Amino acid sequence: MSAGMLTQAKAKLGERTNVRFHQGSATDLPAGDGSVDAVMMNQVAHHLEDPGDDELFDCLGQFVEEAARVLTPGGLFIINTSSRKQVTDGYWWADLIPRAVDQVRRRYPPLATIKSELNRCGFDHVRSYVPLDAVLQGRSYLNPEGPLSQRWRDGDSTWSLTTEAGHESALRRVRDHLADNTMGGYIAERETLRQSLGQTTFIAATRGQNGHA
Repeated sequence: MSAGMLTQAKAKLGERTNVRFHQGSATDLPAGDGSVDAVMMNQVAHHLEDPGDDELFDCLGQFVEEAARVLTPGGLFIINTSSRKQVTDGYWWADLIPRAVDQVRRRYPPLATIKSELNRCGFDHVRSYVPLDAVLQGRSYLNPEGPLSQRWRDGDSTWSLTTEAGHESALRRVRDHLADNTMGGYIAERETLRQSLGQTTFIAATRGQNGHA
């Protein structure tokens, strides 16, 4: 729904003529019934709404229904998201801002909920994959001084949810670790969790012949 993100995408792709951009809503996709071969949602599921832990993710269900509608039979649907455990322990710095991370964690639909919605909407061959070696912040992810930089923190919107007190606490902990040369050990300990959990999960499914239309 963001015109700004479409502008970024166009800038990255340049003058390619085989790509078309459409601004629209995940719950009302701008495509006809059975008109596309693949749909992908990339790290968006947690932006759909902010329900409590026990509430239904209605917007997620609407999006899965829309994906089933626009896909051809046998079309591929991929959701790239994170498990709640990955949100809390897949990032070494998450331990620095626990309250903000908990706010974000609650927004992520449980993976079981996503798979249930896919089954409800007639998708087949539901499977998942965790790329253990992939990190969302790329080369800068393991920078021990990263949290001290606004530009680095802007690489993940979770940091924007920190209170002033939480922000100062996080930066103080980083400075203390750097001052007494314990930052390397701290990051290494946190990274053992990421290396077993990963940061993201890909869930793929195929639209069945009798999927929603």
